[in-house]
Amino acid sequence: MIGWRLYFAFALISTTMISTAQVESRKIPIRYTSPFSGDKMYASYCAACHGDNGKGDGPVAAAMTIPLRDLTTLSKSNKGKLPRTRVFFAILNGKPLRQGEQGNEMPGWAEPFFSLCVGQRGCGAEVQMRVVRLADYLESLQSK
Repeated sequence: MIGWRLYFAFALISTTMISTAQVESRKIPIRYTSPFSGDKMYASYCAACHGDNGKGDGPVAAAMTIPLRDLTTLSKSNKGKLPRTRVFFAILNGKPLRQGEQGNEMPGWAEPFFSLCVGQRGCGAEVQMRVVRLADYLESLQSK
């Protein structure tokens, strides 16, 4: 349980230290948001980095070394369809940087989401539902 909190705090502190921008960061434990609501989960878990509208302009984005990707163009760069499988696994497992690649690493959300339902029956299904609902919400943000 504590592992993901330390990882999240380390990620926030590291990006803040690397940045030359003056951004205040603080350690905030993940809070429970209904797994049925993609928009509320996005606001709680994603908007700090990706911005309210998915443009990559959240308050933490200023601390990143390279601007975050505009999530509203995921379909546009994939022949008009949201790459759901890639989005699902990027949310669940994160997106590490490849050797020599520059940019910002996307943290995985599997462990934090599991921490919200640990010990409950069907926890794995709940985590998958969270990721699917987030992907559904990202699909609604796609520019036409």
